[in-house]
Amino acid sequence: MIEEYMPQIKDAEFFGHPGNKGDAIIWGKSLGAGLADISAYQGHGGLAAGRGVPILWPMIMEGAFQVNKNGQRFSDESKGYSEQAVGKWSVNQTKSHGISLINAFII
Repeated sequence: MIEEYMPQIKDAEFFGHPGNKGDAIIWGKSLGAGLADISAYQGHGGLAAGRGVPILWPMIMEGAFQVNKNGQRFSDESKGYSEQAVGKWSVNQTKSHGISLINAFII
């Protein structure tokens, strides 16, 4: 369903309840309900992959940064965590996850 309605985010890490499969959308459509703003989503560029836990963005704003699997910084993190999740940012980083680098003084 994500690929159908939000193809630009289909490769992103899912951050939600594992039981959320779009059943309410399917039920609503079967009853003739219309859909509006179905392509809207909120991305987060700081998730612990496979853990469902956000990396708190204030750490990034205090000096931490993100690199791709080649060790290259790939964005301006100050744009925000939603912006970090899409576009030329995390989703397109060589089909990999970004790595957050955090100095001990930030923690």
